[in-house]
Amino acid sequence: VVSFSADKSYAELVKNIKSAVPPGRTVFLSSIPDAYFAFKSDGSYNLYEFPMNKTNPDDFMKILTRTDYVVINLSLSNMFVVDMLDKYLQENTLKTLNINSGGYNVKVLELKGKN
Repeated sequence: VVSFSADKSYAELVKNIKSAVPPGRTVFLSSIPDAYFAFKSDGSYNLYEFPMNKTNPDDFMKILTRTDYVVINLSLSNMFVVDMLDKYLQENTLKTLNINSGGYNVKVLELKGKN
């Protein structure tokens, strides 16, 4: 059962996430509820999502090096990328913004400049 207040909470969450990420940036989404449709509707963001199947580690690292921001609120299974994302974030996070909105806690991590 989905209530009006649940939809409103999600809308509040994605509004606050988008306000933390400037248009035209590359965003890696690793969060549920997923903010994909909020970013996609704008059309000015490049989006990547956490892999849900076997992924080539070199390809995954290329994605991470192109990323400006990571949106995350829970650890998803590292089955396909081991701890590559965690290690990358430890070494490359410039700033972390915690967003507590709509009943959700989400981190928006700004990454150091791309190579």
